[in-house]
Amino acid sequence: MWTNELGQGSSHTLDNIPFVLVGGGLDFKTGRALDLKGVPHNRLLLSLAYGFGLRPKAFGNPDYCAGGPLTGLT
Repeated sequence: MWTNELGQGSSHTLDNIPFVLVGGGLDFKTGRALDLKGVPHNRLLLSLAYGFGLRPKAFGNPDYCAGGPLTGLT
């Protein structure tokens, strides 16, 4: 996984932060781009943990994990 801490470097926004998942595995469907507008990245991190067989209730602030792992990744 590669990411940047800012959505836009010149204005230091926290919106539209890119995340890139490289390689196969975790049963995630590859070769596509997803636009998950407004979804906290905590849910992506939670999805990665689930992909590795872990089942945490939250990743970071639980308020940002409402809805659990992302759907549609596999």
